This record gives sequence, structure tokens and C-alpha cells, in this order.
Amino acid sequence: MVGADIVNLGLVINVIENVDEPLEALTRAWSLARGLLVVSVMLANQGHPGALGRGAAR
Repeated sequence: MVGADIVNLGLVINVIENVDEPLEALTRAWSLARGLLVVSVMLANQGHPGALGRGAAR
């Protein structure tokens, strides 16, 4: 793999099924990032209209 100034793991971590692989993916991405590592995930309640976040009043 080739390094880059910016490495983006947008929503990649969410789709990894094996519990050991997210850490491996983050570690490899970090080793490839020369400047910036961008990581985003979808929380369990995101994407559901009207879903209440953690600690929200019901």
C-alpha cells in the first residue's frame, strides 16, 4: 500500500464484522497517513428519524 497525506476511513469501521479487524484497520490507516487520518462511524441510533440520542428525555 502507498501512503498518503490524508487517509479517510469514512464508515469503514462500522461494516467490519470480525472484532479484531477494526483495530488492525485503524493501525494500518495510521501507518499510511502522512498528515491526517479521518475516521467516522455511524452510531447505533443514527439514521433513524426521531431516534433519541443517549441521555435524551423521552
